[in-house]
Amino acid sequence: MFNIFTMNAALNLLQGIGKPLLSLGAQNNSVAVLQKCLASLGYDLAHSETSQGNFDGVYGSGTQTSVVDFQSDQKINPDGVAGNVTFTRIKEDLPTYRELLEKLKNINSEEFRKRFDLSGVPTPKGLPESFVWRPMGYVIAIMTQIDTLLGEGDVPKAVIEQIKYRVKIRPEKTSAFSSAQTSHGSINFTPAHYIPGEKLYLGKDFTIRASLLHEIFHAMRHTNKLGSSDNVVQTGRRRNLTEVSYPPGGREMGNEVKLNFKNRGELLAITVTNTYRSEINPVPIKHPYNKEMLFLRSDHEGFLKQNGLPRPDLFHLSPEIAPHLKIFRGEQPDLCKKIAVSKAPFNPIRELK
Repeated sequence: MFNIFTMNAALNLLQGIGKPLLSLGAQNNSVAVLQKCLASLGYDLAHSETSQGNFDGVYGSGTQTSVVDFQSDQKINPDGVAGNVTFTRIKEDLPTYRELLEKLKNINSEEFRKRFDLSGVPTPKGLPESFVWRPMGYVIAIMTQIDTLLGEGDVPKAVIEQIKYRVKIRPEKTSAFSSAQTSHGSINFTPAHYIPGEKLYLGKDFTIRASLLHEIFHAMRHTNKLGSSDNVVQTGRRRNLTEVSYPPGGREMGNEVKLNFKNRGELLAITVTNTYRSEINPVPIKHPYNKEMLFLRSDHEGFLKQNGLPRPDLFHLSPEIAPHLKIFRGEQPDLCKKIAVSKAPFNPIRELK
């Protein structure tokens, strides 16, 4: 699916098949070209793939289903017959994705395949009536976000290198909102609000890379069998992560806030994500208030209720927070060593004693 050479081959083959009319029961080279094209556009043709990038040329029920899905997504008559309109739409989209894939600089395809399993199907429900869903547009949007993460700093690369088996990333089942969430090492992720006419689901100036890194961190921990550790809320008395009094001595300084991290997994994901944010936007942290720490919320369960963090330089000294960071360092020492090397001003892992 992510192979630029397969896309090039599909485009070249399209030029030589004329204007076929293909339907259930057909068996010829034109069907194989159709299958290769649909696979390159992100549809599931695994049932017809005889070897990587090669297809059987049999227009069976699976191929028909993929054709119907493509037609439905494109808002054309979903009759399951691949004719001139269907092939025209294919020819319009394939070159766009080839060009987008060629622009990705930081993803080594083999390493990427080892760690991520991306798919833009099934189509989310609730899309605007006129909206065209493009599975490969979704896939490349995710790849673009990860490609940018890998090119921006040391922290994302360190996290992604620790993934032990492939993490599935799929669209949210409904298009009602943009979000990212992890369940058992799989991520359901909506990269942006859906904009009609956009072939890549990233609106102008839109970025949600930090949210994606947050969920990748959770998935990475799951692949390392650390899910039960991440569910821990307390370490000893009066160290409850659901109501952290912060900063240390904040009551006396008059700037105390209550932070709710839900559990250790959220604390760690938020800490690492903010280290990345600090890495790409190195605002000095000794200022008494840092508005850049947007992922540290007083109510983590609140809908995108984001708050700045008073005294971020004291984060690693919090008696509620420090024990969990030390446990993290003991569980994943190699990862923590790589994060500690980052020159991000906010880097509690580096400052931890």
